[in-house]
Amino acid sequence: MKYLRQYIRNIISEASAEAYSRIRTANKDLNDKEMEALKTSSNRRIFHLKHSSMIDYPEVRHARRSIKRIWNEVAYGNPESAKFWKDPNKIICCHTLGWIEDGTLEGYFDHGGFYNPHGVNKDELSCIGLFNKRDFQTLLFENNNEIFIVLAPRRITFAYDGDAYTEELHHAGAREKQFHKSSGLPKRGSTLNTDRVLFDQEDIKERINSGNWTPLSRSKMIMEVTVDNWKLDTVYIPATHYDRPQGEALCKKLNIKCEILGRTYEEEETDLTGTGKDILDNIMGKVL
Repeated sequence: MKYLRQYIRNIISEASAEAYSRIRTANKDLNDKEMEALKTSSNRRIFHLKHSSMIDYPEVRHARRSIKRIWNEVAYGNPESAKFWKDPNKIICCHTLGWIEDGTLEGYFDHGGFYNPHGVNKDELSCIGLFNKRDFQTLLFENNNEIFIVLAPRRITFAYDGDAYTEELHHAGAREKQFHKSSGLPKRGSTLNTDRVLFDQEDIKERINSGNWTPLSRSKMIMEVTVDNWKLDTVYIPATHYDRPQGEALCKKLNIKCEILGRTYEEEETDLTGTGKDILDNIMGKVL
């Protein structure tokens, strides 16, 4: 049994080494394609988070797509890692509206918004990947000025320990939406640090244990997972958030599961005032 376990570990190690070799080759190809395309443009930021550039430069688009294709072949090619990525309890996919300028629930899910609040959405989203509910609660506590939405079910299409600098969906116009109409708007990374690509649970453990893990908070998390074919599960709104009244009303109108986090300043003040009054009345009662 001991030798069998060692044999299996060796096989996994060899497969992992091959996966990283493939992703490094694809990443170098992407970098070469971007550098070549930059020679034809005076704009040094033509590939910065834009879908439009991917349409205009198909060689770069195909190179970016190749990286994600390799990730999916490796991550879902192994039954154990496929089970891990598919399980919404193993990876809680959490998207924050705080990273989008003027992002609101109305803009996301109301009439004329980007997404269907009850159906399957094809546009990919970037999320934070949490490993358990405790880490998720820590994230909510530390970021109590942002609205979060949890997506489940969903399909993870890429995982990266860091910011992969994927395209930002709010930059996409009618041309880009029409181009990706059948599949939905994609999220594909720019040139990466390939050591930060995460293919399975072992890669995650190795990054954490190495001390090179990118900490965003006290929670252990994957800084960027992209997901498609997702449905909205729950909206989390801080009680003190400026968009709480509108957001809460929208969730009620659209029958979206919503949780309010914490209390407003007024509620806290009322509690403190009431507590203080009770103490004072008690003291005065004893004196009298």
